[in-house]
Amino acid sequence: MAKRRPLAAAVVLVLLAAAGCGAWLRWRSGDEAAALGAWTYVPMAELSVQGAKPNLVLLSSDGERFVAVGRAGPPGGGSVIASWTSTDGRSWREGNLGAVARTRGAAMVTGLARVEGGFVAVGARLSSGAAQTFTGSAAWTSADGVVWKAIGTPPGDPFTTFSRPTLMSDGVHAYSRMGTSTWWRLGPDGAWRPFTPPGTRNCEQTYREQATRPGLFLYGYCGNPPQAALFTLDSTGRVHDRSQALGDRISVVETAGARGGTMIAAGYRQLPPDDPAAQAAGPPPDGPDDQGPPFGAAYARSADGGATWSPARTMPGTGPTDHPQVGRFTALGSAFLMSGLVEREGTAVPVLWTSGDDGETWRLHRLPGFAEGGSLGDPAEAGGRVVIPALVGIDPLVTAGVFVSTGD
Repeated sequence: MAKRRPLAAAVVLVLLAAAGCGAWLRWRSGDEAAALGAWTYVPMAELSVQGAKPNLVLLSSDGERFVAVGRAGPPGGGSVIASWTSTDGRSWREGNLGAVARTRGAAMVTGLARVEGGFVAVGARLSSGAAQTFTGSAAWTSADGVVWKAIGTPPGDPFTTFSRPTLMSDGVHAYSRMGTSTWWRLGPDGAWRPFTPPGTRNCEQTYREQATRPGLFLYGYCGNPPQAALFTLDSTGRVHDRSQALGDRISVVETAGARGGTMIAAGYRQLPPDDPAAQAAGPPPDGPDDQGPPFGAAYARSADGGATWSPARTMPGTGPTDHPQVGRFTALGSAFLMSGLVEREGTAVPVLWTSGDDGETWRLHRLPGFAEGGSLGDPAEAGGRVVIPALVGIDPLVTAGVFVSTGD
């Protein structure tokens, strides 16, 4: 079968808010997918906005307010970067990031993270004219997400091709390659210092992050056939390798996170030949080999900080001909949440898995008012409320609306 699309690919999809269940009409009562009634879908047109129309592709929070940065379409046309804040996910107010960024010419923003004392955003400087090219990196900080200031960036690496800067956070420091091959860590003192990430030369550059306030997970896979890569970094920068303990339970780690001593790693594991799902499965979406053995979406749990792990379990609520793809794990209040997609008969439907028992068991949910297609952004929590952006497009991604939690 053809390789399944990774969540990070942000393929062009259509979100039909008014269409209701869409493909879920084919998921009849015999399926385990249940409506997640604690969420309300709010289309962009129904958000209250002061300033430029918000684009919530990059979303974070400090526990009291939501902060977003992204590309905005101001009155009169064109495209500029901007920032927004909200306390309830429904009413948004523009900050001054756009004005600050414009003082140094055209720019784009590519990363947002919560750090000690506020927020950090990174991006790229662009040349003027219609055919814009990258001319260097850019970074900004803010204590409250409203008032931003530009900060210096590390020196460029003349021996690599500049790409869009990435950004990660351990809740205290920010980490970024700033568009080059060198990793840098930004401390509370505002200084960038070189940082050597964990791993080996045999590891693919598929590491992603999940902040645990404080703490950081880096994960992906190494080698071909793939073997799990899972590292944790504490707020001092010390690296703890959890890959060996996780073993072959998960071969390609797509997401990981923790609350207290409980850790969750989810991704794809090789299916045994006698598994019914193996007949319809293919290689992992982000794995190294299109023609490899069948893999299925699964998760493993550790109750002792990653020293030992449970056997891998299949992501629940799907049939043997479905292809679940896991997205981002998030610990929200007393619950765990994991976003993803389920493909059935060639149609991709965004879904959520939730757990109320520290990741022991998970339940699959459809989202009200969210039809087939589209993708989910990273969740954020503030004031006991959770917001998940509903995204469409490819480059740029565009916010079509938001899911706002309405209760337990």
